[in-house]
Amino acid sequence: MYWFAFILAFMVIPVLLVLLLLLPDPVQRYVSHLVDVVLFKIHIFSTKLIYFVIVVSVASFGLSLRHQLGSLHTELVAKQAGQLDSAKGARCTRWRDERNMYICALSLTMWLALLRIHSLTKEVGTLRRLAKAE
Repeated sequence: MYWFAFILAFMVIPVLLVLLLLLPDPVQRYVSHLVDVVLFKIHIFSTKLIYFVIVVSVASFGLSLRHQLGSLHTELVAKQAGQLDSAKGARCTRWRDERNMYICALSLTMWLALLRIHSLTKEVGTLRRLAKAE
């Protein structure tokens, strides 16, 4: 249940926003305004929401990496001790931990991509407004 909520909140939202920001201009302006209002105007612990989410994504990636390395160590110890059933269970746990690590890495990448694409679209909008003013 925890991973489903994590995937929904930390992967689906940035993927949808990135895809919407890549649409043509009229839609892009509305989505950019929505991203501004939601991710840059809302503060959690006196930090903008986008930066808070990125810090949470980095922390979850670090924790999942730690779990993955721990399960790898458990599997190696079980193999050296000759406990095949324990090694098989440790291999399954390692696979799940590795999968979770990749999910966290993709989530972090998508949030960083959203931050960069949003800043680029804001810059393009500013340049368009300056070009119209001239």
